[in-house]
Amino acid sequence: MTTQRLVRKGKAGGQCKIGGGGNHMIGIIGIAVVFVMVFGGYALYGGHIMVIVEALPTEMMDIFGGACGAMI
Repeated sequence: MTTQRLVRKGKAGGQCKIGGGGNHMIGIIGIAVVFVMVFGGYALYGGHIMVIVEALPTEMMDIFGGACGAMI
């Protein structure tokens, strides 16, 4: 039985779905905010964006991994 099918009755008699179809748009917006804050903060403190562009594969792994970990 998957977690999406589990239904638990609360004390008030109402039903509460566990793991039922969350809003994925909030997660996407959260990841976008992390990217804007990381790159924007770096640029505001005088960092050169081209340095990040050259190291993009590892930077994306670090930032995306951190954003996904924070979201989970």
